[in-house]
Amino acid sequence: MPLSRPALGITLFAVVNGLIAQVLEGYAAHGLVEIAGDYAPTLYHTSAKYHMWHVLALFFVVLIYDRVTVLPARVLLWVTVALFSIGMVMFSGGMYGVPFGASIYITVAGAILLQVGWGAFVLAIAAALVVRTGESALKS
Repeated sequence: MPLSRPALGITLFAVVNGLIAQVLEGYAAHGLVEIAGDYAPTLYHTSAKYHMWHVLALFFVVLIYDRVTVLPARVLLWVTVALFSIGMVMFSGGMYGVPFGASIYITVAGAILLQVGWGAFVLAIAAALVVRTGESALKS
């Protein structure tokens, strides 16, 4: 079954973010110390790790998005995508920027959005498991 247009859009966003995380991880490993100091590579490694974990989480959303037929679950999946996307930009972007003077509060706000995103993902899966009047909640 081919992916729907929304699922392809989420996939594109995830792939681009995977590229960004990988490039910045490489930057941290090869040259960041000279520019931003000794602690910067540690921040970049941590940021890239969480960045990539949430890229993978978006791929999991794509895997189930087209199979979910329950409207509340689909809405919650979109909420999940929005929270993960904004949270990744704020959390990882904030951590990438801290060595250059960015506020740590951006990172904290991003972390909260990521946590709420995981909660929305849990609710989306729970809503997809609800079977209404004999109809299957998931397409086979």
